[in-house]
Amino acid sequence: MYQSNTYQYLEALKETKLLICKDDKEAVQIRDVAVLLNFDTFVLPDLRVSLGEDLRAYDEDVQAFFITLAKYYASQTKKVLISPLRTLLTAFS
Repeated sequence: MYQSNTYQYLEALKETKLLICKDDKEAVQIRDVAVLLNFDTFVLPDLRVSLGEDLRAYDEDVQAFFITLAKYYASQTKKVLISPLRTLLTAFS
């Protein structure tokens, strides 16, 4: 994804959005552009958990996930939530 395309998209953005990206590296690039445009940015961690896997090994990442979501919903400013695709496909069951 090109940062110029991200800049144009975010510049025209009128409502809060969830931006889905390939990985955490791309999430950082999107975050940098959003910060430049004065967005309150929230980047979810790149969770690579398989179904049935023990989540204790991912304790810090799971905590960061929920803390980021809480901060996102508490924010009253112009905001954007950025998440790697793999994180969204994680099943917490």
